[in-house]
Amino acid sequence: MHNLYPYYESMLLNYRYKYHQSMRIIRIISVLLLLSGKIISQPSLMVDLGVGFYEPALTGIEDNEQFPLQTTLTKNILLDFGVSYQVFHNTRIGYTNRSSHDFGKIKNEAIFYRSFVYQSIFFETFFIAKKRMEWNFSVAPIWSRGSIMLNTRSNESQEDWNDLLDSFGNRSIALASMDAMKSDWFGFSSMIGFRYYLLSWIAADIKMGYMYQFYDPEQWRLQGQQVYGPELDIDELPILTAKLVFCW
Repeated sequence: MHNLYPYYESMLLNYRYKYHQSMRIIRIISVLLLLSGKIISQPSLMVDLGVGFYEPALTGIEDNEQFPLQTTLTKNILLDFGVSYQVFHNTRIGYTNRSSHDFGKIKNEAIFYRSFVYQSIFFETFFIAKKRMEWNFSVAPIWSRGSIMLNTRSNESQEDWNDLLDSFGNRSIALASMDAMKSDWFGFSSMIGFRYYLLSWIAADIKMGYMYQFYDPEQWRLQGQQVYGPELDIDELPILTAKLVFCW
């Protein structure tokens, strides 16, 4: 019986060795599953930066000799940024800001700055087609703002504004000081997109769709007075966007 002690002791040591090896393998597998889960699972918070392309008909600006010639950069390109949060397993809610900008000198040498800003709160649903690949669809109400600002010549603010307002068909109005003419309007958009997750924290996203807007050139404001603004054909616009999405 005494001769069996070395045998049992060897078995015990072998059992302990295999136990520790098994626990080590289990820990490694657990870590790998955790990491793969982070890579494959959808992140909750996302911030995106990119550009958009659309083709508005800026008739009241393009055909207006007060303004310089429009270019693709000032007419067709939109700066695009946004943020979204996943509220359900296949649904996100977010905010998007798309904007078009132009600046330069009008005919009488006064410096102008023009912007169109399209802001929206969107609702997006998505599904994973394959690993790292996602299809998504979004709808959004839009609140838009147009702004035209003049950096007028010294002591000639009234004349500079009257020249510009006259080009839109307004009669001369009395102004207290330099200001910006603004207009707000509403609309909505629908977009379908494809997203590919390059890494767990960054993705490339392409979307296409339409923006529908209810713009009225008679609803511009300047120092509390209603004035006519430029004619814009932006009621129904196809739009394409390309963005990088940063994920957390």
